[in-house]
Amino acid sequence: MRIIDMHGHHGTVNSFTMFRGTTNDMIAEMDRHAIELVAISSHQALYMPHANDSTVRAVDESDKRFAGYWAVNPNYADDFKNDIAGFEKVRNRGFIGFKFHPSIHDYPLDGENYSPYLEYLNKYGLVLLSHTWGGNICGFMQCEKIAKQYPDITFILGHSGYHDYERFACLARDHANVYLDTCAVGSLCGSIETMVRIAGSEKVLFGTDIPWFDPGYMIGCVEYSRIGDADKANIFYNNAKRILTI
Repeated sequence: MRIIDMHGHHGTVNSFTMFRGTTNDMIAEMDRHAIELVAISSHQALYMPHANDSTVRAVDESDKRFAGYWAVNPNYADDFKNDIAGFEKVRNRGFIGFKFHPSIHDYPLDGENYSPYLEYLNKYGLVLLSHTWGGNICGFMQCEKIAKQYPDITFILGHSGYHDYERFACLARDHANVYLDTCAVGSLCGSIETMVRIAGSEKVLFGTDIPWFDPGYMIGCVEYSRIGDADKANIFYNNAKRILTI
């Protein structure tokens, strides 16, 4: 079974020790589980925009094992032009779009500081991976608004809203540009089967949150879910391949 992980991270975290977060450690972990590619964003860049440079280095040094998300902090609204200039330099070097984390930044997904980034992604048909976890920061209503307003963004619902995954699955079903991922939510009993039943396996991407969790755990969640082999192949590889055009 070929595997692409569309929801990974890279590097250290300020508040505690992060094991296996270096490029070499992550690639060794990927090899152990036969993961061909992980799409990553920098932990540090969520707080310090200049730390996206570490993602650039990781992607450049990975021999095409990493794709990159440029992490955006909406609380630094004046950095938009710098972010776009930086992203433009690496757009053809393995970077596929932006990473938003509204919960960490305590800023709503539909807030105006995200708007120029969303307009840019929509203009060029790029990828947005956003943390989604319910509530009024990155919940169903905010995600539905973005899905409708920016139909040319490939919008990945990171964690699929977690406990609200059934409603988020309906969102993916109803909008061609919206995808679920298995990251964290796949550990909830019956979640993968439910997402496939509602949205179809063509709308579910494999994600692990590596290096936060051993990717073998989420591989097992998909492998032992009560779905067909063709559905598993879509989740593990085919859907990501289509998005990445590889």
